Amino acid sequence: RNVNSLVGDIRPNVQPDEVADLKEQGFVVSQLDEYHSIRAIKSTTINGHAIAYGLLTNNDMWSRVFPYKTPSVDKMLDRIESITANGGGDSSSSSKADRRLKAWKQLKSYIYATNTLGLFDEGTTITEERERLLYDRFDKDHKRVSESLARMVEKLKQSGIGKTHPFLSKLEVKIEVAGKPSLITYRASRAEDLDETEMYAEFLNLITTENAEGKSPVLQVTNERGEDVDLMFNRKAYRMRDLGQDLIAYAYITGGIQEALQFVKYIPAAYLTTIPFAERLSNMDLMTKDFGIEGDEANMFENIYSNPAFIEQYVQHFPDQIPQVTSKEALNKDVKNATFPSF
Repeated sequence: RNVNSLVGDIRPNVQPDEVADLKEQGFVVSQLDEYHSIRAIKSTTINGHAIAYGLLTNNDMWSRVFPYKTPSVDKMLDRIESITANGGGDSSSSSKADRRLKAWKQLKSYIYATNTLGLFDEGTTITEERERLLYDRFDKDHKRVSESLARMVEKLKQSGIGKTHPFLSKLEVKIEVAGKPSLITYRASRAEDLDETEMYAEFLNLITTENAEGKSPVLQVTNERGEDVDLMFNRKAYRMRDLGQDLIAYAYITGGIQEALQFVKYIPAAYLTTIPFAERLSNMDLMTKDFGIEGDEANMFENIYSNPAFIEQYVQHFPDQIPQVTSKEALNKDVKNATFPSF
């Protein structure tokens, strides 16, 4: 009753043969996908109008592009919610929404980490690619034996194209030498909205620029003697296209989520359509074979201790969100002989 007074006339479970009649009566009819019921709303308030013509229309437009509500993803988020909601967190609706958004971002990062999207060679594992792009390695005599992508950007910003290039000049690096990843971040400015178009274009130019021979030009830096020399990345001449492709791979293998210091949003969509990335994401079957969760209406708590790899990874990243077992509880005679899953 309260919802109806706030929104209007709501019909949550509409039968297919009722749709035409409801539309004639002025109802907005919506169905997220074939797995969900048809719903209809006839708004009588401003809030109801916003839901009917804003929220539901938005869901209808984008549900087939972003699989938030495919059964397997829905069940995945439900299972994470069932675990984290009992971890001492806030049980309010806003907190639940925050937890699901956080889990969804982590799920996207999990998907981006696969080696079948064309971001890097399929014969290379994600661990090997992270090692190549993120780590500066030294031998026992403290001599550098391999350099990270951040180190390449640092060299370019000191004496190469990175000093003047509109996009590269806004990258900042943090070089680590103690076995930690060397990172690249993007320095946003208050005038970012004014030069965003230029950022998109300049990122794309890293990949498309060619010399008179039809090849991507080799990047150059100035050595200690003031001479312009080819930039070498792990003993190979480093071309402009290599840099652009490596920056894209770096962005996705480090999460692929646009936050305050990330540059994911500047990655050219045109490039992603030329590699398997866009097509394979679009055709990905977000069902059992991908995540280990059934897409039907089976009891999601069945075999709850056999969690899919993504959920185990999520718990490893956020152990503070799950219920804690105290030593006193662990010694309880009812559970001391139990076998707990290893995260």
